[in-house]
Amino acid sequence: MNRNGQTLILFVIMIPIFLGIAALVIDLGILNNAKSKLEHTTDTILKEYYSKRMENNIKEEIKESFNKNKIATEHLGVEASSSSLKITNEETVKSIFGNLIGIEEYHIKTTKVIREKENKYYITKE
Repeated sequence: MNRNGQTLILFVIMIPIFLGIAALVIDLGILNNAKSKLEHTTDTILKEYYSKRMENNIKEEIKESFNKNKIATEHLGVEASSSSLKITNEETVKSIFGNLIGIEEYHIKTTKVIREKENKYYITKE
């Protein structure tokens, strides 16, 4: 009995499945990289600007820092109080392979707060 035809059919059926999984892995990698960059940049900016939190132009300085790191600031929110500094930001990442299933872009959002307690800084994610 010759099974060469069955193997070929199975191979042809499996190729799109493997390509779909590979495309998903690539999109998730790009998304994870963008999220990591947003969160680490937010942490760094919080540490840098905590001592300047009561200045008048703090939002503009923070916005400039995000722009230097090539992170969008359309949805940037900054809230400063006497004991904390809160930054909220959202970035949009274009999908590469998500277009195949109708996802054109991903939205990544982070909200972090820095507080000082006993001369130590604590950053929390909200």
